[in-house]
Amino acid sequence: MQLTWLGHASFKLKTKLGDSQARNEVAMEGKFVYIDPVVDKYGESWRSLEKADLVLVSHWHAGHGSLETINHIRTDSTLIAGSAEASSEIDGCETLAMGEEKMFGGIKVTAIPAYTPRRPEHQERGNVLGFVLEIEGKKIYFASDTGLIPEMQALGAIDAAILPVGGTDTMSAAEAMKAVQLINPKIAIPAHWGSKEGTIDDAESFKEMVETRTKTQVRVLQPGETTEL
Repeated sequence: MQLTWLGHASFKLKTKLGDSQARNEVAMEGKFVYIDPVVDKYGESWRSLEKADLVLVSHWHAGHGSLETINHIRTDSTLIAGSAEASSEIDGCETLAMGEEKMFGGIKVTAIPAYTPRRPEHQERGNVLGFVLEIEGKKIYFASDTGLIPEMQALGAIDAAILPVGGTDTMSAAEAMKAVQLINPKIAIPAHWGSKEGTIDDAESFKEMVETRTKTQVRVLQPGETTEL
C-alpha cells in the first residue's frame, strides 16, 4: 500500500484492497483512506485528492479536521468515524470509543488512547484518539496528538508508526524516539512538523536518534510525498 503525507497530521493511504477481495476474487482497484484530512498550503491541494472510502478523524481541531476538505473527498458511500467531538461536527460520522475495534469495508480500525500533559484539553483520555489500522496483513499506528504514554507498550507488532515530533503540543523528537523503543515498529514516520509546529530539524533529529539506537527505519516525507509500506 502507499502512504502519502499531506502535511502536519494529515495522511492518505491507497490500499490494494478492493470490494471484490471480500469475495476472494482479484481486487482490481484500491481504496483510499484518509486520516485527519486537512490540506493547507504546505500540502497537496485538496481539490486534487481522490474520493475517500474511509475517513478517520482523531479529534476536532484545526490541524486535524476540515469540513471543506472532508466534504470534498466524501461520497454517499464514504465511511467516516472518529472521536465523539469529531462526530458532533461531521454529518454521518460514527463515534469510536477508546479501545473499540471496528471493521470498515475490510479494514480493521482500533481506537487507541492519545493524551498529552502539554495541552490541558488533551489530558482527559478519550477526547483524542489514536488509531491502529490493519490492512493487507499490516498494522499501521497513527499516534495523533499524544505524549509518550505507557499504552504504547501494548500495541503489539506494528509495521509502521506515524509519530508526532514537533514538541510544542505533543512529543518532542527525543520522546518520539523513546516511543519507537516501546513500540519497535519496522518503519517510523515523523509528523507534526513543518507548518504548525516543529521543523525539518526535529524530523531529521528523530531519524538520527532512532536509526542510531534501534533497528527501525525512519522515512522523513515532504508534504505530498508518497512511500510504499
